[in-house]
Amino acid sequence: MKIRKNTLLIMMILLTVTFMFANTKNVSAKVTFNKTSKSITKGKNYTIKISGVKNRSIKKVKLKYNKKIIKVKKLRKNKYRITGKKKGKTTLKATVKYLLLDYTPAVKTIKCKINVKNKAAKKKKTNNKKNNDSEENIKPEIDWGENNIDKLIAQIEQSKTYKGTLYKLNDYTVFNKGEDGGEDQYGLITSPFYSTIDWYSKKDYDKIMNEVKRIVKESKITDDMIDEEKAYRIGRYMVKHIDYDYSVYGQRIYETLFDKKTVCAGYSVTYALICRYIGIDCDFVYTTDLYVDGQNMNHAWNYIKLGDYYYVVDLTKASAWRNSYSIVTGFFYQYDSLIEEYRKNVQSNYKTNDYIKTHKVDTINHYMRCKKNGDMSQTLTDSELYNLPE
Repeated sequence: MKIRKNTLLIMMILLTVTFMFANTKNVSAKVTFNKTSKSITKGKNYTIKISGVKNRSIKKVKLKYNKKIIKVKKLRKNKYRITGKKKGKTTLKATVKYLLLDYTPAVKTIKCKINVKNKAAKKKKTNNKKNNDSEENIKPEIDWGENNIDKLIAQIEQSKTYKGTLYKLNDYTVFNKGEDGGEDQYGLITSPFYSTIDWYSKKDYDKIMNEVKRIVKESKITDDMIDEEKAYRIGRYMVKHIDYDYSVYGQRIYETLFDKKTVCAGYSVTYALICRYIGIDCDFVYTTDLYVDGQNMNHAWNYIKLGDYYYVVDLTKASAWRNSYSIVTGFFYQYDSLIEEYRKNVQSNYKTNDYIKTHKVDTINHYMRCKKNGDMSQTLTDSELYNLPE
């Protein structure tokens, strides 16, 4: 029986990767800007996006436009900030090279007509030089760094006078104020890197957070619990109420919570959000370019902080045993318990010196660490975890 269960687990992980980071439709005919025409005011910004293709599938974007009329700054491969420099009209052209779902290369040229207008005349005169339209008084743009949300947030928080459009609301949300009539966006932070923020409208964000609060309540979490119990209760609730289903494509937080089925990536990003919501540092971690005998074997899991160290939580593994005692084997184990292929092919952001220095993943599991340090008040045995009331 144990061999059959192990075989089932291996098959589930292998089949997960076929659908990881995939869309439900071929996107070749739908790649476009989110706006085909846009009017902006001189000195103001507008954020334009490339839609219809995943950011990770984009290999290269070449832009062409009148540099005298607008300034364009790359925020991500699929996101650009346009600043009006001079009254006039220009067309922003982007030649997008990307991969289809079957990894076939594709190219498409997309366009957006830009009309830059002068500012409206002010009704009252002022001698305050800070209010003039000179270029040196335009609010500075943020250096986004190398897809690192920590660097971005640090720059915002350290600049007391900056009043830009991007704000940190809490430890799990950044807010992007829509400009020139654009929609406000709420980004859910599931790792220290900007590239893994999950963006939503105000309506969807509120719906997600209400569901997160409901799950915390249903998990019967109280302030007097140790972090280990809180984190286990959240994970246990997720794998018992959200099915692992390799036939689905919903791997974002919204689809995971409301479709009630997902794969490894959906488990991991959603778990990271809920843990961060209750005050526990938790990251979504994943592999890239992992192939064995031509078979895509990418996987996703979490690093969660308990005490001074981080530990591995793999809800995919826990879901395979969700109705048995072995459910506990998915929680709070050591770095070396990950198979070598996962450790070698983890996404590059998680290999940097900065990340390794600030996210030390323990070499022994959490129970053994507490036992070694002589502080058993912060841990439970596997039997105690399994027998926690639901």
